[in-house]
Amino acid sequence: MRPARSIVLRWLPVLAYMGLIWFLSSRPISVPLVWIPHRDKLVHLLEYGTLGVLAARAIHGSMRITLRAVLGWAFVLTVGWGALDEVHQAFVPERSADLLDLAADAVGALLGVACYGRFWRKRHARAGSTE
Repeated sequence: MRPARSIVLRWLPVLAYMGLIWFLSSRPISVPLVWIPHRDKLVHLLEYGTLGVLAARAIHGSMRITLRAVLGWAFVLTVGWGALDEVHQAFVPERSADLLDLAADAVGALLGVACYGRFWRKRHARAGSTE
């Protein structure tokens, strides 16, 4: 097991970012973004890609499990948060739940955890260490 302080420091950004997502999705959309086709899906992709990276980093720094397991759990956590957020938005005035948003969340999560995995492998390949 890793030291508690290290674990807390790894999870704080994840929890703060999840809180930011929840806060933003609790508000009606008031400021339109520049006109880009499917811009809301792009926002979801970037938002959940970032959460995927943060989750993978936190899980990897908290548990002694394989990188593959880290990436799988990070993906599940991130998509789970996206699903919960979509349900949440169904109860927010001027917002709605959207399966296409959840799909964009999942693609973003997949890209985020894949980027984390690739970065970690490259970093450790250069250092000559193994998992």
